[in-house]
Amino acid sequence: MTMAIESGTRLVREAKLHAAPNHVHIGAVYGLDEHEGPLFIAMKLIEGAVPTAEADLQD
Repeated sequence: MTMAIESGTRLVREAKLHAAPNHVHIGAVYGLDEHEGPLFIAMKLIEGAVPTAEADLQD
């Protein structure tokens, strides 16, 4: 398998896995699509600080 096909296959598998649960602490997956070549996952935008950024501020 070429790297592009392998990456696309993995992205599709990950999108399906992330779309399955319905939980307040897991961002919703709205779809998987392609735009001018690359695949992308459309997910719910969750605003707030990145967890690693908060940890860095506490040091």
